[in-house]
Formats: sequence, structure tokens, C-alpha cells
Amino acid sequence: KYDSEESEDEEVERSSKNKKRRRIVIESDDSDEYMPEKDNGSESSSSSNEDSFESPAREVHNVDRSEYHAESSDNMSETSSPKKRRKTTENKSTPSFEIFTNPKVSPKNKKLNTSASMTTPKSGARSSSSKICTPLKLQLPSNEELDDSNESKKDVREFLHEKWTWLKNDAVVDESKNSVENDGFERSTIRVPPDFYKTLTPAMQQWWRLKEKNFDAVLFFKVGKFYELYHMDAVIGVKELGLVYMKGDYAHAGFPEIAFGRYSECLIGKGYKVARVEQTETPQMMEERCKNSNCAKSKRVVEREICQITSKGTRTYTYQDENITSSNNFLLVICEKEVENCKSTSVYGICFIDTSIGKFTLGQFIDDRHGSRLLTLIALYPPVEVIYEKSSVTKETVQLLNHHLSGAQITRSGSDFWLPYKIMRHLQQMEIFALEDESIEYPETFMKFLDPDDINKETPLKQYELAIKAFAGCISYLNRCGIDDSILSMKLFDEYIPVDEIKSEICKSSKDFKKHMILDGLTLENLDIVPLMSSDNAEGTLLGTMDYCSTSFGKRLFRNWLCSPLCNPDQILDRLNAVDDLVQIPDVVESTVSILKKLPDLERHLSKIHTYGFNRSKRHPETRAIFYEIDTYNKKKINDFLSALEGFKQTSEIVSLFKPHAENFKSDLLKQCTSYKEKLGHFPDMSQALKYFDDAFNHEEAKKKGYIIPSEGIDADYDKASKEVTETLKELDAFLVKQKQLLNCKVSYVSVGKNRYMLEVPENKKVPSEFQFQGGRKGFKRYYTKQTTTLLSHLVCAEESRSVALHNSTRRIYSLFDKDYQLWKTAVHCISSLDALTSLVLYYKSSGVPMCKPEFSIPNQEVEPHLEIINGHHPTFLKYFTGDSYIPNSVYIGPKRANSTENMNTGGKLVLVTGPNMGGKSTLMRQAGALVIMAHVGSYVPAEAMRLTPVDRIFTRVGASDRINKGESTFFVEASETSSILSHASPDSFVLIDELGRGTATFDGTAIAYSTLKYLVDKICCRTLFSTHYHSLCDDYSGHPNVGLGHMACMVEKDSDCSVLEKITFLYKFVDGSCPKSYGFNVAMLAGIAKDIVEEGFMKAQQMEMSMRISILLRRLLCAKSPAEILRKLQNYNLFEDKNQ
Repeated sequence: KYDSEESEDEEVERSSKNKKRRRIVIESDDSDEYMPEKDNGSESSSSSNEDSFESPAREVHNVDRSEYHAESSDNMSETSSPKKRRKTTENKSTPSFEIFTNPKVSPKNKKLNTSASMTTPKSGARSSSSKICTPLKLQLPSNEELDDSNESKKDVREFLHEKWTWLKNDAVVDESKNSVENDGFERSTIRVPPDFYKTLTPAMQQWWRLKEKNFDAVLFFKVGKFYELYHMDAVIGVKELGLVYMKGDYAHAGFPEIAFGRYSECLIGKGYKVARVEQTETPQMMEERCKNSNCAKSKRVVEREICQITSKGTRTYTYQDENITSSNNFLLVICEKEVENCKSTSVYGICFIDTSIGKFTLGQFIDDRHGSRLLTLIALYPPVEVIYEKSSVTKETVQLLNHHLSGAQITRSGSDFWLPYKIMRHLQQMEIFALEDESIEYPETFMKFLDPDDINKETPLKQYELAIKAFAGCISYLNRCGIDDSILSMKLFDEYIPVDEIKSEICKSSKDFKKHMILDGLTLENLDIVPLMSSDNAEGTLLGTMDYCSTSFGKRLFRNWLCSPLCNPDQILDRLNAVDDLVQIPDVVESTVSILKKLPDLERHLSKIHTYGFNRSKRHPETRAIFYEIDTYNKKKINDFLSALEGFKQTSEIVSLFKPHAENFKSDLLKQCTSYKEKLGHFPDMSQALKYFDDAFNHEEAKKKGYIIPSEGIDADYDKASKEVTETLKELDAFLVKQKQLLNCKVSYVSVGKNRYMLEVPENKKVPSEFQFQGGRKGFKRYYTKQTTTLLSHLVCAEESRSVALHNSTRRIYSLFDKDYQLWKTAVHCISSLDALTSLVLYYKSSGVPMCKPEFSIPNQEVEPHLEIINGHHPTFLKYFTGDSYIPNSVYIGPKRANSTENMNTGGKLVLVTGPNMGGKSTLMRQAGALVIMAHVGSYVPAEAMRLTPVDRIFTRVGASDRINKGESTFFVEASETSSILSHASPDSFVLIDELGRGTATFDGTAIAYSTLKYLVDKICCRTLFSTHYHSLCDDYSGHPNVGLGHMACMVEKDSDCSVLEKITFLYKFVDGSCPKSYGFNVAMLAGIAKDIVEEGFMKAQQMEMSMRISILLRRLLCAKSPAEILRKLQNYNLFEDKNQ
């Protein structure tokens, strides 16, 4: 423990030889070990426990603790000073703060060779360890795996848990006695042999009983003011957190209570679950319990309970946690049911939630064999943790999740998925939705999922059975984590409807548009719109390029805008008008951004304050937990609350900035965000609510004390108790005046220790007989009277009532704030929308190239779907290229027209794109897709002009790769993605297909590309860019009315070093017509293939080309009907591309 009387400098100078060893009495839970230091500073003797450690059954554990004086963080500086300081016998320095924030710098961070369920690290966003693998093999880490030969004095002990046979790979079973090879093996449990408990101390028995039920979690086990890690958990702590082993035969490490947030976040970020185990009684309470119940020795240990289990998907960012990321952390729960008589179709029930915000989203939908809708869901709401029902989810779905969510924790479960009636009864028993008459009232959105004919509200509608089942799985998991009550009490529910089913209202033009453009996960990945995982770096994506948001909640909204762009032209135009309006008032925008940057994460603060004000059931262990840093935590709660109040005040200042300009705005959206409701805006008037909390208590005093003393009239209970205290004090004062008059001398009240309000009278003064002598000092005597005793009793009762009221007043203030949740939430929504709009403005101003306002047309009988971009730039590449280094390109897709513009193709609903390898075809296609998305978001685009009709969905088929884990070849992947396009594309879609057919034989690939192109042109008739190296397609479709030709231009010269090869200069310009060759040999030379190999290949290519031309000529001659036609074909057909040959 810490020594409060010893300076830090003295600690550093102390020699390791003089370090004192600290002994922990684990099973007896000695009061010195667990209670805050006493006022008299005395220490209890441990002389009765001087025996050395021999086995885990011993009552005394000799352990060493490294000093934490090297900690320099603010949190550590707030630690209260215990009396002793933990030491180690080794002279090792404490890990620096860098290790806590970046554990990879720890010298102990070697790769851990383990796949144990409770020790499986998920370090890295794309770590393969996140894959699901069964059977699960359990291999605990050994010391050799953690050893670093470059470090001196390494611990090479073999710990006890490494010797126990029942923890070996072939012996591990879960609580149902399923082995790891069994498909029913439950990762979260382990069966501990009953006889093993007989060898343990009471505290170790306690630890193992918690561990056997939570084997997949690292237990942070509270012992006094420290969280301790034992056995395999200690190994993880040393490896991942840089902790130091304590001396003993079993693995043991720990850290102070105040450092919980830092250490837990480090492990959670690496994919571990952390179970926080708190003491729920003091040693005195334990002694009283044992005394009253005459409990056995094994029960003589302070009660400890798991208060919360935290994983990647269950972060709440409360007073003990560290809020590290601004992105959403979604937990996704999935159920599945195959459609009868159609094995390629499945029905999914889903429930997802960001626990730091607290809104449940439920849904159920039918999906195709490709999982198109499921992929779109995980792209829009990328989960960091997935739980699926092992009995229903198919192997194909599991493979899909593994492939597309490589950075997420994916867990299969059976026990977590309650039946519908069980989850509904659980909700009723929680009484969160109960009214005063004991009836149950669920939120309106949630009621949509229930059968209205069931008066007990326990039966879901048939079309939502899987959705309720997924919700049950989510609640069950959150219940195990200990946070279901606080999240459910927010009563926030939403329905998930697949984006391709959402329709907006009929536009004035009578054109029925979807509300949002559909972008599936494949398209978001192929076009680099957002990172695959929300926690990934956005560098190199459209989000990283355009995101200039100043607030965390604004960033989350802006990501949603990019993933789900608008499709309704009126709404798009309204956003574009908002950008125009903001550009006209640069000073206001600058002032607004300055305020926005100061705002905390108000959206998450609302959830935090709700949790702080939630009156938890006494059944929850958190209500019994004993914290030694409670003052620090309370101050953090106060700071969060005051930060939220100040943040909402600043948002009102933003509205004031816009007040002179709001009436002139063309954009309804901007007016709604920056005007109060009485002026047709949506921003709420929070002035009365904010004033109430300003007057409710002294903010500065609350910051210092860590609790709120309510002003008069705010808390009736506190006012009543305070009034009783005041009246009793007045009566005491009146009695004192009376005694002064009676004795005719100086009389005063004196308090010593627990003896309060004793009358102190000069010793030479005679007092009435009813005065009871209590003691005295030189020249004075002290007395109690019947009246003072009675008044003191009343005072103590009144003070206790006031103390209880004061304890609850802070929570009640938080609860009062939470009652206006919709008020605050509306303000957050308005400010986040304004922040996203200012991001569009700041991007527009900082682009550095010509920007234009996209022009949308409504398709009708006169206007066909089209897309025209003049001198467009790829938005993501602008930061990497300056000046003239990036060449802009124009492209037109639509009804064919005369080529009136230089470097502009003549059009066609489908444009065949050809050109040399590395000539820029793929970049052109991605550029067109990115600009279309930007236009639908409501942003200005980097181009001289852009005209288009709305796009309902973008499809992409680019790249070439196989999926080994799913047994899918490169061409199978191509064919599957193409099949999805042909199944879901509409005339308003935009399709990008890059070199279809490359994964199979030339003739097969050409044939597939030909038939796909024909279907797109003749059946779907959607706007398409179709790049290919199959030049015969250009010949076949050169005269088609809906197919246009374009290519990436290049200059071809003879290679001076080789007479047979050609030198290619890429012009990176898209022009009309087709390119005769792909010039692959030029790329081969650039790639470093030997020149003689390339030359031989070039000659072989010429021979193959000549054979092909001869075959084509012969086929045409054989099909000729007359000698004249034969002669004409011979005259028109040139066997040689080069006339000199």
C-alpha cells in the first residue's frame, strides 16, 4: 500500500535491499487490508501470520507489490493514501503511461500462443484470432512463452495453475461436462473438480466459484484498495498490461482501484472481457454476519460479487471507464431460420445496440443466399461484437460474418437466447415498464412487435418472432454483464427496416423514390467510403477526406450520411442549399465551429447521466459495492453533469449566432437546426431547464465536494431534514441562553469525540442537581442535562435524515435532468446535423480544386436516367496530388449524343471502358462512384459540372480474390457478386463492373462478360461502367444503340531497346472510342519480368493474334452468300493491325 507520509523522492532513492515486504491475509480479510486508513494511523499487527507461504491452502500469502509511484496521471494523483506500500523483491521499474495507452510497447508483449476461451486475445482490427473455430483448444500460456532473453532477472517459475491436470487441453470441460471437442461446449464456463475446493483458502474458493461461471472473462478481483489478478488472469495482466508478478507459487498481480478504467480499456481493446468483482461488505459486516449465523470457516470471507462484465460491445463509458473513441461500438445479436422449400433464402432476426447510447434496434427480414441485406446492415452499423444462436445460424452465415467482420468479437451461444415468453416475463419482473397501477406499458415502437390480441403482452407477432428472439439474446447477454436494467430503463427502441424497403413520400413530380440510396458492404469497401470497422483509421477513405466535424456525435452522424446517402432530390437540394447558406456567413460558421470544438460528447453524456440518476434495484450488486475512491468517482460524475449543462448552454449560444440570418435561409433543414420551435424550427428552448439546474445547487461547491447540496425548494426531503436540524439547533441555543441567565456566568457548549453539546461551566460554580457530570478540564466542568440529552437525540436523528436525503439528492438531481431526455436529445440531433453541414462547408472550402453544385433532374418520359461529370477529380486522391499532377476526367452515361465536348465520350446507358493496363480504368470507375455518393449526400463535388438523375443503389464488382475460408474460387466470387447485381439492380441503379471473367478461361470469361453485358443493356437498362480487356466485346457491341465505347488514352512508340516491343505513355484521360490493345507487356516490363521472357511472350501473342484473325476471316468467308460478298470481305478485312507487316 501507499505510505502517505513518505515523499516520492525518498521512494526513488530507496534501495531495493531495503524494500519492505507486504503480507496479504486473503481469507480473513483483515480490516487493515480492506478499510480506509484510520484517523489514529495505527496499524494492526500481523505477527500471528508470520508463517511462510507453502501452498494455496495456507492462510497467509507472502506477496510482493511493485511501487506505483512512477504513475504520473491525474487519476493516480487523486488516489487516497493508504498506510502501506506494496513492494516487489525485484528491482523492476513500473510501466510508464505509454504502456497503458499502447500495450504493444511493453517488453513483455510477446505473442501469446493460446486459444483458450478466456485468454484469446483479439489484438488488431483484422486479427485472425477473432475467427470462430471449433473445437476450441485450451492452452494456457507458460512462462517460457512470455520470456524475453534481453531482460534480466526474468521470472521462470512454473505456476500452480500450469500443473493442474484438469486445466490441460484434453481434460477441460464446461459446467455441463462437455469437452472442448464437443459442439455443445460452452466457452464461458469450466467445471472445477469439487475436491479441489477443499485445498483452497476461503478467498480462493470465492475466486474459483466466480471464475468457473465466467471462464471467458478476466477477473479484476477487488482486495481492499486493489484489483488483483490470479492464475491465468495474472499471466494475461503481466503480458498485456505490463504488470509485475508478486512473489509466490501461484501467478498473482494487481493494481490500484483508481487505475481500473485504464487497465480494463486496454484489455477490452485487445478483445478480452473484463469482469469487475467488488467487495459488497466490509470486514465489520462480515464479522457481524458470521456472529449472527455462526458460519463455517469457509464462509469467513467478505462477500464479493461481479458487478459488471465489459467487452467490446458492452462499453458504457461511465465514471470508472475511459472514453477513448468517438465511433459507435455496436453489439449485434443474430438469429436465423431457413425458408422452407428454399434453402438459398434465410430469414434473419437481429437486434443491435450501442450500449454507450442505449437504443435498441430490432428487425426481421428475408435475405438471399449472398446475405445482401445482412451485409448492408453490418456496413451501416459495423458491430464490434456479434453473438449468434448456435442452434439456428447456418454455417454460411458464420463464414460470412468471419469474412466481413474480421476485427469483431464473434461468439456463438445457446443459453443466452431465451424463449419469447421468458424475456417478456423478465421485463415485467424488472418493473421498468410498470405503471403506478402495476400494469405494463411498453414503448410504442416495441409494441409493434407484439401480438395485440395477447393481453399479457408475452407473444410476438409471427413476422417478428426472430426479432424478439434476437432481442431476448441481447437482453440475456446484457443481464449477464450487469447493465440490462440501466439500458432498458432508457426505453429507447427503434425498428430496423432494410434500406431497400424504405420508401419516402411521393414527390411533387409523382416519382416514387426510396428515402436513401443503398450502399452494401461490398460497395462501401470497394469505393473506400468508410473503414470496414468503425474503429479503423479513416485515412484514405471518403470519410477521412470529408469529415471536418468538430463533435463526436457529429462525426457519428456524418458517417451515417456517407453510408446511407439521400435519394430524394428535394432533400438533397435542401442540404445543398444549406451549404450555400452557410457559405454566405463565414464569420458565423467560424464562431460556430469554435463553440462546437469545445462541446463534450453530449449524446453519450445523456446516457451517462441517466445511469447516474437511475435508482437501481437493491438486488443489483453495484448498490452494495464498496469503493475506496468513491470521492473521486463522485467528482467525476459531477464533472460529467456540469460539462453537459455547460455544453447545452453553448448550443443555445449557437442558435443566437444564427438568429439574424435564419429567416433568409433557403434550406429548411438549416432553419430547423438553428431556430427555436416558435419560429418553425426544431431546436428546443432549454432556457428554463438550464436555469433550474443553475439555481438548484452551487456548482463550484459541488465540484469540490463531489456531491450536490440542493438549494432550498429543490429537494423536499432534504429541506425537511435541514429544517429539523435548524430548529433543534435553535432550541439548543435557546437552552444555552437560559442556562447562562440561571447560573449567571459564562456557559458554553463543548464537543469532545462522540460527546457533543456538553455544558461547560466554571468549576467553582454550583450547578443544579439535575446536571450530570461528564468530565472536565482545568478550571471547568462539563455536564449533560435531561434537556440537552433529549435535544441531542433529536439533532442526531435530524442529521441522519439530512445525510440520507443529501446522499439521494445528487441522484435525484441527475434523475430530474434525465426526465427531460427528449428535450436534450432533440438539441443534440439539431447540433449534430449542423455540425455535419458545417463539415460539408469546410470540405468545400478546403478542396483546392474547382467545386460544383450537382444538378439533379427527375427522370420522366422526356428525361432518361443519366450521369454527366465534367473534369471530375477523385476526392480521396486530392490530398496526395497537387497542382497539375492529378488529371481530371469527364464521363457521360446516358442516351447517346453527338460528341460536342473535347475529351467527352458520346454516352450510352452502358459504357464499355477499355485501355492499357495501369491506364486508370479502375480509378475512373471508383471516381464516378465516389462523386455520385457525394452528390447524394448533399455535398459540392470536385468537378467543373455534374448533372444526373437520382441513383437508388450503387453496385460494384471490382477486384479479383478468392475466399479460401468459404471454399469459393476467384471466379465463383465474381459470379456471385454479378448474380447479386443482376438480381437487384433497377433502371435507376448505377453499376460498376471491372474486368468481369478474369478468374476463368478466356473464352468462358468472354462469354460470361458478353451475356452479363447483354442482360444489363436489354433487360435492366441501368447506367453502367463496364471495363474489360475482352476487346471482342467492343466489336460485338460497337453499333448497339445503348452501348457506348470509351478508353483511357495512351501514346504508343517503338521501344528503342527492342524492335518488337512498344513503349507506352499513359495519358490518364478518358476519351471516346475503344482501345485496340491492353499493352500488358509494358506492365510486365515495369514489374521487372526479364526482358527475354517478355519478348518471347510478345512474339507468341502476335502468333496467337494472327491465328485468331485468320479464324475470324475464315468464319466470315464461309458465311458469305456470294462470290461478290467474299471479295468485299477480303478487301475490307485487314489481317494485320500494322500495315507495315
